[in-house]
Amino acid sequence: MCIGAIRLSCADSTHVVFTIRPLALLRADKQITYHPIYECSIMLKCPKCAAGQRHGSLFCDTCGAQLVEITAGKTERIQTTLIGTPIVPWGDDYFGDSITLHLRVGDKLIEVPLLTRIIIGRSAGEEVMRPDVDLSPFNAMLLGVSRMHAAIVRDRAALFLHDLNSTNHTWLNGNLVELNVQMPLHDGDEIRLGSFSMRVFYL
Repeated sequence: MCIGAIRLSCADSTHVVFTIRPLALLRADKQITYHPIYECSIMLKCPKCAAGQRHGSLFCDTCGAQLVEITAGKTERIQTTLIGTPIVPWGDDYFGDSITLHLRVGDKLIEVPLLTRIIIGRSAGEEVMRPDVDLSPFNAMLLGVSRMHAAIVRDRAALFLHDLNSTNHTWLNGNLVELNVQMPLHDGDEIRLGSFSMRVFYL
């Protein structure tokens, strides 16, 4: 039970919320008394839709906008060219509850956690916020992968790929993934982040 809250707005688009809750204490005469206890939480304000988000969130839960500007380990722009002709998807786009998502990088098969939104990128040092699929062990930075490069989003029984405003762009089967455009994934599809290639498998 909450008996009061104080919200303070800061210049950096954050809000500090102090919540007052009752604490029940049993006195020696067996009478119950209530004393207020205080909780403090820091909320981020989305720059796009102004919705409040918990401190530490990377993206807005309401509109999907990026909340934190990432500057450490900056990705260098590299020369990326389309090699060959675009690939026509051959696999099924159905992704049911019994299916697991895997990414093949070279000769290694990576099982991807089943989340509604899966961030693919690379880590850069000891930062707290890391992508769900970290490609750092595969020389991702040299191949032009951004820290938060692309996302795979699940919508019912289908998966979609979209670019997170990366430096060196995202490609699906040789087709450029435009910003703010989601492209459907299929079993066997090829994803390229900058010059980093991997293949999708539904197993």
